[in-house]
Amino acid sequence: MKDHERALAPRGQRDAKKIAEYMAVSGLKPDIALCSTASRARLTLDPILSAWPDLPVSYEGGLYLASTADACAHLRQADPAQCVLIVGHNPTMEDVLRQLIDRRQTQDSGLSDALSKYPTGALAELSIDCKHWSLLDKSCGQLKRFIKPRTLDDPTAD
Repeated sequence: MKDHERALAPRGQRDAKKIAEYMAVSGLKPDIALCSTASRARLTLDPILSAWPDLPVSYEGGLYLASTADACAHLRQADPAQCVLIVGHNPTMEDVLRQLIDRRQTQDSGLSDALSKYPTGALAELSIDCKHWSLLDKSCGQLKRFIKPRTLDDPTAD
C-alpha cells in the first residue's frame, strides 16, 4: 500500500475525534481547512467536518510531503479567511510551527512542549500578526495553546 493511501490507525481515529470535540467545545471553528490529500489526513479532518459540515475545505495535494516553505505557501493563499486549519504531516507541521512562532512574544502556553514533543494528532493554535495571509513570514505568530490528544483524557499526561 502506498503511504499516501495508508489508513488512519485506530488510535489516530480516536485522537481525531478528541481533537474535534475539543475544538467544538472551545469554539475553535476555522473559516477554512487546508487538508493534505493523503487518506489519513482526510480521515483526521472527518470528525471536524462532522462538527461543522459547512466548513469549506481545500484538499491540497501539495501538502503531502510538503517542505516547510511549501506549507507556508499554501497558508499564504488563505485570504480572506481569518482562521485557518491546516491538516498536514510531520515533521512539516512541527517545522511550520517552529518557523512561525516568535519565541520572544510567545508566553509559555506549551511552547517548550510543542517544540520537544509534537505528537501525531496534536493541535497548535497560533495567533498570526499580519494583515493578510499573503504577508505570512517567519516569527509572526504566537502560540496560544498546544493540545495533545492524550492530555484530553488525562490533563497530567505529558
